[in-house]
Amino acid sequence: MKDEINDSTKEENLKAFEKLLDEKESLDDTDLGRYRYYEDMYGNQYRWTTHRQKDGKFHATLKKANTTRRRGWLFYETKKEKAFVKRKTAKSWCLKYVQKAKEHQAIVINAREARKQARLDAMPKFTKKETAIKEAEKKIQHLKKLQAKSDSKIKALITRKRTHQKKIKYHEKRISHTLV
Repeated sequence: MKDEINDSTKEENLKAFEKLLDEKESLDDTDLGRYRYYEDMYGNQYRWTTHRQKDGKFHATLKKANTTRRRGWLFYETKKEKAFVKRKTAKSWCLKYVQKAKEHQAIVINAREARKQARLDAMPKFTKKETAIKEAEKKIQHLKKLQAKSDSKIKALITRKRTHQKKIKYHEKRISHTLV
């Protein structure tokens, strides 16, 4: 009697265990390819998988953002790929490259600031009087251009006025000749 109960419970346990295994395998299939990532300032992604993949390892990849967008989509090229036994090491491997990218950008920003400062230092320094004189000279040049422009307008208006006067004289003569 005990053997029959044990056999039936064993079968039930096996069925329940197989059912659990099937559920776990289906969950594993959905977990395949899941990842998290860090992103640097250039849009590059440093991804690591959150679950073990089919080979039993955690994968870490460095994806470089492709600058040419196609129809509004941003594409990523894989630059480096590595597999790890532990998730923690995969994440730290990605973090190492993120830190390198941050250091590189800090160097780039500092160099940019240095170049900007060098340009500012190379510019001549003027006193207040010299700057006032330069501004006054600029205004004088601008006013001279405006004066020349208005002079040409005046000349054009004078010639237009003369042509109108000639036409008036012509029409007055016509009127006087027709009346006589």
